[in-house]
Amino acid sequence: MKFTEASLEKAFTELLGQEGFPNHLGFTITRKPEEVLIEADLQTFLLTNYANEGITVTETKSVILQLKSLSASDLYESNKTFLKMLSDGFVLKREDCNQKDIYIQLIDYSGLNKHRQSDAEQLLTIVAAAEEVYEIDNNIYKFVNQLEIVGTEKRIPDGIVYINGLPLEAFEFKSAIREEATIYNMIDLFSAENQIHCVTNFQDLISTPFQGEMNAICWTRQLIGDFSEIIKKVEPSGNIATLEEDELRDLQLSEQGQLARNILLNDLKLLQAHGASPILNVIKHYDRDDNDPFFPTDVYSFHVDRSPIATDTFLCTYYGESSEVLPNSQGEQKVLIPEIRDELKKQYSGPDEGFESYLTEHFFDLHYQAKPNARPISLGLGHLWKLAVDHPESKVPPCVHCAPKEKSGQTRLLMIC
Repeated sequence: MKFTEASLEKAFTELLGQEGFPNHLGFTITRKPEEVLIEADLQTFLLTNYANEGITVTETKSVILQLKSLSASDLYESNKTFLKMLSDGFVLKREDCNQKDIYIQLIDYSGLNKHRQSDAEQLLTIVAAAEEVYEIDNNIYKFVNQLEIVGTEKRIPDGIVYINGLPLEAFEFKSAIREEATIYNMIDLFSAENQIHCVTNFQDLISTPFQGEMNAICWTRQLIGDFSEIIKKVEPSGNIATLEEDELRDLQLSEQGQLARNILLNDLKLLQAHGASPILNVIKHYDRDDNDPFFPTDVYSFHVDRSPIATDTFLCTYYGESSEVLPNSQGEQKVLIPEIRDELKKQYSGPDEGFESYLTEHFFDLHYQAKPNARPISLGLGHLWKLAVDHPESKVPPCVHCAPKEKSGQTRLLMIC
């Protein structure tokens, strides 16, 4: 199996996730196309970290404006100024001249021990003074991949590490096993840019029609609350447990758990009012199709949904690994791949004219294979998606997707209908 750029990106994404940098797809970040800063994150950090000093929204905006005003024509001086502000901090003159100035640091270093290179038990320890106890920091960590930045030309870095909305490290993933690989000829994820459409509210999610190549619509959200607490309260005895609405209401939860529950109840209400029948599942893992190892037809395989009537698939992962979408241009229907089709014909024992019906009856025609160097798109946590289904009235290609392979010991919280 080749270790491709996509594999490298996925490995880095998982490692950074383990270090507290959750993954966000570029198109889910709310910003102007030409902006690199995530202004909302920086403003949230400043308002939270300096709440005791009474920092105002106007004052946070002045900090953001100062950063944005650094000249692009003299990158050396601008970078030197920014790095000095980042490392040394700076004094913010108050909006009200009667108030004391605030010493601002753009990163909260109080949780520094979270990002040690090695675990403490793996290191030799020489005690020269009492060990300092670090507090939990207020930083907002993100690893954003495939962020489209429009300037004199369009750039799409493979990944950017953000802390408090500040882009601190950029990644370009390049295969070491392909001599011809360069950062310029990697697969562009945004070949799927016409396939995915983002909205900012539920009404737009349900009212925006699929058209052309567009077959996936995402209501992008950043949710609050502790969804892991809910999972711990309803640990399934089997592979999957359905969390009923009454059971959810009866759970004894902390304040953060209650915030998460309110979001779940509201999502259920919205989808039910739309006429859907959402189900909230706590998932350890799905059953695997072991009957035909050559051609498994379980949900871990890239597939499309099919219905005899007009409908859409809605889903949202609140905790755990999230589902993936395969851009239609990066997948191929398995039954059309010659060697797979030949093998299926060997398994089929009926007349030639019944072969296509055989493929449909056994759901083989629903499954897809990713092309070499394809880049599946993680649907992320908290975003509510509407995916196109294969049905008689559909005017767009169905959306190809799959369930994630769950990590050992990690349970997933998923709403689907």
